[in-house]
Amino acid sequence: PIKILIGGFHLIDGEYETEEEISTIAKTLKSKYPHTQFMTGHCTGEKAYQILKSKLKDKLNYFYTGYTYLDEEI
Repeated sequence: PIKILIGGFHLIDGEYETEEEISTIAKTLKSKYPHTQFMTGHCTGEKAYQILKSKLKDKLNYFYTGYTYLDEEI
């Protein structure tokens, strides 16, 4: 199984995807990749990130310059 996916979802807030579509993405990721940790950056968009986070909980984190993942188990 894939342990971690690092990258952006490129979901520009309110421009193309609806809240329902973003929720569907989260549900799909959660069901198809239940053991995967997702890391995303600024290109996901703040609104989209909040929707994804509400569904994926601790399976989704935001990365940024200087971010370290040393204390968490992958």
